[in-house]
Amino acid sequence: MTASQGPPAQGTSARDRGPSLPASTVPVATVSTTVALTHTLAAVGAVGALALILFYALELSHPAPYVFGTISDITGAAWNVLLLPLVIGFGTTSLPARGGRPIRAVTVAATAAGAVASTLLVAGALSFEVSTSITVVAALIQAAWLFTISRGLRSSPALSRLSRLGQLIGVAIFGGALLIAVSLLFGWAPTVQLVLMAPGLAGGVLAWISWPVWVFLLARALAEPTPSLPVRSMS
Repeated sequence: MTASQGPPAQGTSARDRGPSLPASTVPVATVSTTVALTHTLAAVGAVGALALILFYALELSHPAPYVFGTISDITGAAWNVLLLPLVIGFGTTSLPARGGRPIRAVTVAATAAGAVASTLLVAGALSFEVSTSITVVAALIQAAWLFTISRGLRSSPALSRLSRLGQLIGVAIFGGALLIAVSLLFGWAPTVQLVLMAPGLAGGVLAWISWPVWVFLLARALAEPTPSLPVRSMS
C-alpha cells in the first residue's frame, strides 16, 4: 500500500485487505541484522584461522614481535565477542527441550570468558598460558553447543549440509582434544606420543578452521527470502 492510497476504508473485510502475516514470521530487520552479524563472524574467523596458520608457518621460530600472532589474538577476541549474540539469539528452538537452557547459559559464559581472556592477552594483562587455557575450554564448550544446535537442524532437508558439517566439527574438536590429552600421558614414549598427538592436532585444527565455513553457510541460509532457521531478535 502506497502513501497516496491512504488507510483502508472502514468496514473493509480481512479478505479484501489481503492475507495477514503468520505470527511466527521473523521481522525483516532482525533477519538482516543476523545475516550481517553472521557474515562478519565468518570473515573474522577466516582471517583468524589464516593468521594462526601463518604464525606457526613463518613466525614461531623467530623472536617477537609477531605480526600474525597478534592478528590471531585480536581476531580471537573479536570472534568470541561476535559469537555471543549468535549464541543468545540464534537456534533457541534447535536446542533440546530438556537441557537446552543450561547449554546456552554455559556457552554464553564460556564465550564471554574467552573474549575477556583474548582481550587481556592482547593488552598484555594476562599470560599466554592462562589465556590459552581459558580459550581451549571455551572452544570445547562452543563445539558442544555447535554439535547440539546442528543435531537440532537435522529435521530440515534444506539444512542437511549445515547440520552434518556442524556435527562433524563438534566431534572432531572433541576427538582431537581427547587424543592430545591422552598423548600427554606418554611422555616416556615419544613415538607413541607423536602417533597419538599428530592426528589429534591435525583433526582438531582442521575442524577449528572449518568453523568459519559453517558460519558462512549459516549466513547463506539466513539470507534466503523465507529463512528456515530459528532466529530471535538480537536486541
